[in-house]
Amino acid sequence: MPTALDLEGRQTSSKRGALAAWLRDSIDNEQHWLEYELLALALATGIIDAVSFPKFHCFVSNQTGNTVLFAVTAFALFGTRQETTFQVPAPHLVTSLGFFVIGVFTAGQISNWLDAKSSRWWLLTTNIFQTIFVLLASLLSLLFPTGHYDGTATNTAPILCSIALLALSSGSQVAMSRQLGMPEIPTTQATAAYVDLLVDTRFFVPITENRGRNRRAAFIITLCIGSFVGAPAYHYVSTALAIFLAAIIKIFVTIMFLFNKTKAQRGNLSKT
Repeated sequence: MPTALDLEGRQTSSKRGALAAWLRDSIDNEQHWLEYELLALALATGIIDAVSFPKFHCFVSNQTGNTVLFAVTAFALFGTRQETTFQVPAPHLVTSLGFFVIGVFTAGQISNWLDAKSSRWWLLTTNIFQTIFVLLASLLSLLFPTGHYDGTATNTAPILCSIALLALSSGSQVAMSRQLGMPEIPTTQATAAYVDLLVDTRFFVPITENRGRNRRAAFIITLCIGSFVGAPAYHYVSTALAIFLAAIIKIFVTIMFLFNKTKAQRGNLSKT
């Protein structure tokens, strides 16, 4: 006959098993809750890039812009007849592009290897790391303020570290959002969203009949709102505050991932 200790041990083991199963669950990518989470991440991206370009003279999310700027900067090193007062520090561009690639590759391949693209534990883990990177960048900006400069100033370690941390976080975020199977909300690059929205053959249908269009429009609007939040926070207060605001948003998104429903739950609801 089992004792009280045996029963307690079985209950504890059962709870641990239930927790492990809950963490391994794949979230439902058709629910509106996931849309809200990705839109919140787009808001954070808008804030960060509104800071990164005027502060660091490079983007940490928009790598299309960095690629073009890198080509222009590399050519300018050989001299040009065109007069310009705007200089883009090559180390900033290399750092941003390099760590963005590292972030995408590392997060993407690890999730592929673990087969955990939409698993709750993976979403929680990768968002926690992303948030830590952004918080560290905010802390560096607070401890080592560099003020506004024209791009010719010495590339100090705190500046390059901040760029690296933000680009690493952004790359990991892009990999996560892409693998969730909601391409209408990439959380960073807006060019494809603009094009896909405007060429949509069902652009003029009622709001309840085109979810893809609604997602793209909401993403573009949210990204713009983030930029309009980040720009004044940077110009009128500080770089650290603006980046910290983005970190706060990412913290809330991480908490939100605790409440996503699973695909199995959607199937059960559809049967009732």
